Amino acid sequence: MKTVALLSQKGGAGKTTLALHLACAAKASGLASAIIDLDPQASAAAWHDSRADEEPVVVPLPYTRLAQGLDTARAGSFPQRLPSHGRGIPHPEGQKRV
Repeated sequence: MKTVALLSQKGGAGKTTLALHLACAAKASGLASAIIDLDPQASAAAWHDSRADEEPVVVPLPYTRLAQGLDTARAGSFPQRLPSHGRGIPHPEGQKRV
């Protein structure tokens, strides 16, 4: 398994957009991919929830669960569809999105 991390403290730098495009390009090339969305805004997860296609898999996680998320990805056991963390639904960190 290859792991690619996109990091920047600056908001609006295109990290989520780039991650989604890379994952879609991997899928188009016949490769499996998963996005672990650590951003409390969960924009990648919201994008995934708005699509009919199940792939690429997007998993919203609090940053404190990154190690477990990577272990799950290595084992290849991410579910195809995850519960939404949309408007008014508690985020995994216990914060409500507005």
